[in-house]
Amino acid sequence: INQVGRNASTWADTPQKFEAGTPAVAEVFGLMKALEYLEIFGISEIQKHENELTSHALKKFNDLGDIEVYGPQNTVDRAGVVSFNLRNIHAHDVAQILDEFGIAVRAGHHCTQILHKILGIVASVRISFGLYNQKFEIDRLIYALEKARRIFVFDKKNNDD
Repeated sequence: INQVGRNASTWADTPQKFEAGTPAVAEVFGLMKALEYLEIFGISEIQKHENELTSHALKKFNDLGDIEVYGPQNTVDRAGVVSFNLRNIHAHDVAQILDEFGIAVRAGHHCTQILHKILGIVASVRISFGLYNQKFEIDRLIYALEKARRIFVFDKKNNDD
């Protein structure tokens, strides 16, 4: 707003007329602190760490056997994010079991319904790695996936009888 009157108002010039209210000072400060934190380690070291975690996860997934991993099977064209499904178990069920082990993942269509339709799936589980993650957490993830498999395969076999 430039001027407010009883019967009329005038708008400020652009871009100010689109910037209502208090500027996002807290957000800018938070972004600055986040960038300072990242500079402590360096982007290349963070990327190296995420690649090591992703590579470890992909190897463990491969060893698990009945898991479908979507995307490249190496870290060349992949960031620290892996989408997957444990075969014959719904992604939301897998996420629930992982949550019970304190493992945070996302499950659903991840705003990629077109891709999911092409892949012939209704949902997937997505894990992402960051600077704060360690390999032992991936090992715990694998343990929890094995537990999920035992729970749901056992239940299915019992219900089929």
